Amino acid sequence: RKNPLTSGDFYDGDLLCSLINCEMVRSKADRNLNAELAELCNQAMRQLEAEALQSSDWESEPEQYGLTKNDAKNSIAARLESLKSETPYIDFANFINQQ
Repeated sequence: RKNPLTSGDFYDGDLLCSLINCEMVRSKADRNLNAELAELCNQAMRQLEAEALQSSDWESEPEQYGLTKNDAKNSIAARLESLKSETPYIDFANFINQQ
């Protein structure tokens, strides 16, 4: 509960992914448990988004590096897109949507 992105042996958030994919949760046998897991998934997604949106120096002042604000926006958009493919973000979103 303190950190839904705690990792087991594989990647950040793999423990929560294991929980939301277990049979008891998938069968929706315990609504209270599923509601709590959905909230943990929300928390994990916010953490992942916050990490992905932390800008680098050049993104906060791209002109000083010979770049445009559009370059910075594209960089942030690319990080958010990779967030969805390189983390359990989509698994968390799918779980929430199924509740």
